[in-house]
Amino acid sequence: MRSISVVRFTFLITAGVLFASLAVTYFVGRETISRSTEISLREASIRQVEEVFSTLQDTEIGQRGFLLTGREEYLAPYNDARQDLPARLRHLQNAAMRGEVSAAPVKRLEQLSNEKLAELAQSIERARKDGSQAAMAIVLSDTGLKKMDGIRAVFGQILDEEEAQLASTEETLRKLVGVRTWVFVIAALVNLAFLVWAYRRIRREMTRRYVADLESQRQKETFAVSLASIGDAVILADTDARIIFMNEVAEGLTGWSLAQAKGRLCSEVFRIINESSRVPVESPVDRVLRTGKIVGLANHTLLIRKDGSEVPIDDSGAPIREQDGTVRGVVLVFRDFSEHKNSERELREVSDRLEVANKAKDNFMAALSHELRTPLTPVLGTLSNWESSTMLPEPFAADVRMLSRNVRLEVRLIDDLLDLTRISRGHIELHKERVDVHALIAAVVEIFRADADARQVRIGLRVVASRHFVDGDPARLQQVFWNILGNALKHTPVGGRIEIVTANDGDDLRITFADNGRGMSAETLKHLFHPFERASDGPGYHRGGLGIGLTISQNLAQAHGGEIEARSEGPDLGATFVVRVPVLADSSAAPTGKPGEVQAGVSGHALSILLVEDHHDSAMVIGRIVRNMGHAVVVSHNMTDALVELREQKFDLVLSDIGLPDGTGIELLEKTRTFSKVPMIALTGYGMDDDLVKYRQTGFLHQLTKPIRFEQLEKLLRDFAASHGQSAK
Repeated sequence: MRSISVVRFTFLITAGVLFASLAVTYFVGRETISRSTEISLREASIRQVEEVFSTLQDTEIGQRGFLLTGREEYLAPYNDARQDLPARLRHLQNAAMRGEVSAAPVKRLEQLSNEKLAELAQSIERARKDGSQAAMAIVLSDTGLKKMDGIRAVFGQILDEEEAQLASTEETLRKLVGVRTWVFVIAALVNLAFLVWAYRRIRREMTRRYVADLESQRQKETFAVSLASIGDAVILADTDARIIFMNEVAEGLTGWSLAQAKGRLCSEVFRIINESSRVPVESPVDRVLRTGKIVGLANHTLLIRKDGSEVPIDDSGAPIREQDGTVRGVVLVFRDFSEHKNSERELREVSDRLEVANKAKDNFMAALSHELRTPLTPVLGTLSNWESSTMLPEPFAADVRMLSRNVRLEVRLIDDLLDLTRISRGHIELHKERVDVHALIAAVVEIFRADADARQVRIGLRVVASRHFVDGDPARLQQVFWNILGNALKHTPVGGRIEIVTANDGDDLRITFADNGRGMSAETLKHLFHPFERASDGPGYHRGGLGIGLTISQNLAQAHGGEIEARSEGPDLGATFVVRVPVLADSSAAPTGKPGEVQAGVSGHALSILLVEDHHDSAMVIGRIVRNMGHAVVVSHNMTDALVELREQKFDLVLSDIGLPDGTGIELLEKTRTFSKVPMIALTGYGMDDDLVKYRQTGFLHQLTKPIRFEQLEKLLRDFAASHGQSAK
C-alpha cells in the first residue's frame, strides 16, 4: 500500500507540474498573442495619425499653389485632401474609442483640423472674389500659422504617447517569450526525471510481481481446495463466462462433471428458468460481468439438470476482483432449495386454511349477529313502548325496566363481539367531537344507579379536574366507562363502595375507578386485557362474562391516544382502574351541549311508509310504534309483495329488512330503482363493518342495526319529514 501511495503521489506531482506548465504556456501564449495584436494596432494607429497630418499638409500645399498662380488645377491636392480627411479622422476616432489612442488629443486634433480647413477655405474664397493680393493678407496673418503649430503639437503628443505605449508593449512581449521558454525547459526536465524514476519503479514492480505471482498460485491452490470442501455448490467462471472450476456439490446438482463443463459457457451448464412462467432466466454470471455487482436469483427459480430434471435453487453471484479492482471472473454459489420450497408450500396451505377459517368465522359472526338481533327487535320495541307509558302500575313498571336493561345488555354483548372483530382487523371507526368527560361519567353512573342501589353499593363521584374536555367519540368513551364501572359493580360485594375521581395529570385527563371488591391476583392482571381469558382468583371463584369488555376498552382508549392501567394488591383487596386520555388545550371552557345529546329536529308532517319485514313479530311491533309516531304504515313480508305495493301506490319512504324470503333488501332497492326513486332505509341484523359499507354504497339513505333503537328511528323519521317530506307530498 505504501508503494502504491508513493507511485500515486509521484504521478500526481508530475501531472500537476505538467498541468501547471500547460496552463502557464496557455496563458503566456494568449498574452503573447494579445500583446502582438496590441503592437499591430498601435502601429496602425501611428500610421493613421501620420496620414491625417500628411492630409492636412496636402490641403495647405494646394491652397498655396492656387493663391500663387490663381489657377484652379493647383487646388487638386487641396480638394483630394479635404475629401479624404473626414474618413481618416473617423478611423482615428474609432481607434480612440477602442482605447488604442488617447481620446482627448484625438478630439483636439479634430477640432483644430476643422478650424484649419475653415481658414483655408476662407482664403481660397477671398482669392476667387477679390484676387490673390486680398487672400494673401489672410495668409500673411499669423492665424493660420498658429493653427498649424497647434496641429503639429497635438500630432507630436499623440505620436509620443503611442510610441511610449508601443515600447512598453514590446518589452512585455519579450518578457512573456522568456517566461514561455523557461516553462518549456522546466517541464521537459521534470518529465525526464519522472521517466527515469518510472523506469526504475517498473523494474522493481516487475520483480515484485514475479514473486507475487508465485504466492498467488499457491493461494489459488488453497482456494480451490477450500471451494471443493464447502457444503454449497460452487462454480467459478472467467471474464468470458466460461467455467473454470466446479466443486463436487455443483457437479451433483447440475449433473455435469468438471471435465465435461470446463471451458463451456456457464449458461449451457447452469440453465435456469422461472418456476411459474417457464421463461429462461438470465445467468447470474452474465449479470455480474455486465454490472460488476453482487447479484442473487429471484424466488421461484428452477435449475435444469443435464438429464432434464428440475431442482429449485437459491443462489448468488459475485465478481472476483484483483487488488486494483479489476474483475477477473465470477464465483457462483447455489444450493438445493427443495426443502425450503416444501416448507413454504406447507406454510401457504396453512395460511390458506386459516384464511378460509377466518372467513368462515366472519360469516358465522355476521349470521350470529343477524339471528340474535332480529328476535330482540320486537322485544326491545315492546319494552320501550311500555317504559314510556304512564299507565303501568309501579311493580309492573319496575319489572319492565329490569327486562329492558337486560335486553340492552344482550345488545351490548352482541356489539362487543362485533367490536372485537373490528379490533382484530384494525377497523375501529371513531366519530370525534368535543366531549365533556364529566358529563359522560355522570351519565354512566346514572345507568348503573338502580343496580348499585339494589346491591347497596355506594358509588362516589368526585369530578375535580379543571380541564375535562377531550377530542373523542362520545359513544366509544361512554362504552369504556360503562365496561369499567360495570365490571367493578359486578365484583364489589353487597355494602361495598366504588370511588370515581377525575384529575389533570399534565396534558392528560386521569379518571380513576377504585373499588373494595374481589381484587385480582398478579396472574389475572397479567392477562386482564387479553380477549376470552377469565383467570381464577381463588378456589370456587371465577370471573364471569366473555372476557372481552376490557380488551375492547383498552383498544378504544388507545385509539383516543390514551391507555387503561389496572392495579390490585391481591384477591379480596379491591381493584383500581385508571383511564388516561389527552385533554384539549381549552378544555376548561363551557360546553356547547351535553355529550351524546340528540338535538330535537324540526317537526315534520305524517309520512307514508312501506315497511318490508319478514319477521312477523318485528313487523307488528315496528309498525305499531311508527304509527304511534303519527305516520301511515303499510307492511309487506317479502320482496314480491313490496314491489306490488310500490307500483300501486306512492310512498314517502321505505323501511326494508335486508334478509327477505325471496331475495334481499339490496335486490329490492335495485328493482325499485327501475321505476321509482323513493328513498329507502335498511333494517339489518348483519352488523359487520363490511355489511354497513355495502349498504351505503348500494344507495340506502341510512341503515339501522337490529335491535332497532326506536329513539334513533324516531329522529331519522322526524329529520326526513323536515327535509324531504314537503317535496314528497
